Amino acid sequence: MKRFKKSEYIGKRYQNNDGEWMTVVEYHRTDNVIVEFDTSKNRKKSQMSHIKRGSVKDLVYIKSQKRTREEYNQDRIEAKANEYAGQRFMNNEGQEYIVLEYSGKYNVKIKFTESGSVQTTSSSRFKDGAILDDTRRQEFSSGGGRNKATYEELKATAVAKVGNIYTNKRGYEFSVIQVSEDLASFLIEFSLTRYQLWTSPVNIKDNAGVKDVYMRDVQGIGYLGLVNKNVAYYEKALNLWQGMIRRCYDVNHRPNAKYTKAQVSERWSCFQFFLEDLPKLTGFNRWLGEPMHLDKDLVGDSLMYDVSTCIFLTPQENREEQKVRYTK
Repeated sequence: MKRFKKSEYIGKRYQNNDGEWMTVVEYHRTDNVIVEFDTSKNRKKSQMSHIKRGSVKDLVYIKSQKRTREEYNQDRIEAKANEYAGQRFMNNEGQEYIVLEYSGKYNVKIKFTESGSVQTTSSSRFKDGAILDDTRRQEFSSGGGRNKATYEELKATAVAKVGNIYTNKRGYEFSVIQVSEDLASFLIEFSLTRYQLWTSPVNIKDNAGVKDVYMRDVQGIGYLGLVNKNVAYYEKALNLWQGMIRRCYDVNHRPNAKYTKAQVSERWSCFQFFLEDLPKLTGFNRWLGEPMHLDKDLVGDSLMYDVSTCIFLTPQENREEQKVRYTK
């Protein structure tokens, strides 16, 4: 695989999932890349992986268009509907189906080519093939001849995986706990955190794409939790949270020696709770649309990042507060 030099990224163009184009204007590290959006000329810091997969949003442009969150979500649904309408997919049993209608990530209407069966499912299940034709399921449950034998064979194969141990892409072990009656999903449990979730058969293997959201992957401190990715400012909040943890626990990112004692509260070690608490902070609305600093010093004790100790300050306000604090 080709490895790009930093200079080779400068000037490269990418398109996000909303169809908006952006250009890389600065590249410092893979987690510190500045892009400029074509339409608004707004610049935004993000990670290279987020830029490549199109998840970086131009919130300034969204705000300038005066779209509500509902309107923005509807635009995304319409874009996905145009993308998937008429596409053909194959499930894990080799049955073909067509997407008839996309009304949201949990409301996708599909039709099986052979049986003509129409049913509603989620976007993740129709894309990874973890959906069974209802007609086949009814035939299985009726106990008729060859179909019953086919079901029993498939069930035996699936049940044989219960107790097996696999690893995900990060090398974390998980075991299979249970199989659903329709054989379309497996209940798994991660060995270290005991986190359980239902997943599709395609993830019952080594190097699986399934994630343990309770594993403390960020500097050995932070973990995602059951986070709501549909929040409009998700990416911006994620970058803020990761930067906060790095300043406290990564010696290469500490702005000064005082950060050797700085900590992140247990609640904010989980991005799920950090995201939930952000709207409670003074200055939150300004942070949505302009550069702001997350400050723990003005109302806090300068040692702990937490919902009770933090507010948002403008860069100028933060500098003035530092002058006063350092001259005491």
